Amino acid sequence: MKKSFCFLIILVISMLTSSVFGQKKNSLTVSVIADNYVGLKYQNYNSPNYNYNRLFGPGVELIYLREIFKGLDIGTGINYQSGFMASRRNTEYFQYRRFHFNDIGFPILLKKYFKIRDYDKLYLTTGIYFGKTTKIKAEYATRGPWYEFPEISTLENYSDDISYSDLYFDFGYHASLNKLFTYSFSPFFKYRINTTWLNYYQKNYHFGLKLNFTLNY
Repeated sequence: MKKSFCFLIILVISMLTSSVFGQKKNSLTVSVIADNYVGLKYQNYNSPNYNYNRLFGPGVELIYLREIFKGLDIGTGINYQSGFMASRRNTEYFQYRRFHFNDIGFPILLKKYFKIRDYDKLYLTTGIYFGKTTKIKAEYATRGPWYEFPEISTLENYSDDISYSDLYFDFGYHASLNKLFTYSFSPFFKYRINTTWLNYYQKNYHFGLKLNFTLNY
């Protein structure tokens, strides 16, 4: 992770100072996010109390983009995401697990625009998010109420491995309010390249929707 953060710092500095990018367009985007993490269920269990993974967790993101070629931007920023996820493993006494947690990520992104009209565009984004999972709340239940683990370290398969790398893809529609301000929305998909201890309980992919507000300068 330290190498990844160093790379991000070098990338941002080069984007801001290199003459290669001189006089190119810049943008700053704030995004509101709904993200759905998918828990592992080895057996069917239809209680609505259990299906924690049906909830979309809220998140926010700040991304700086700089044009490198016409219609192609490169960018980085910071992402803060809250997640909900439930799982049923074949554990003793058929106990259930559910989690509430936060992801803090630092992306490197490429965005390609496809012009429709003067101020309307479609776009594709791809990249990778480096980050860590924090503030994990874990609960368990058999067939009754949910109880929080007093010490998360007692949870099955727990470790201090909380660093992740996610491949990222989205497809969106971008419209302009004027030359300075634009808005867009995009469904997205993330695939976790490496597994952390939480992947014992959740699938490697998650997905959601972004609503984006952009300042162009």
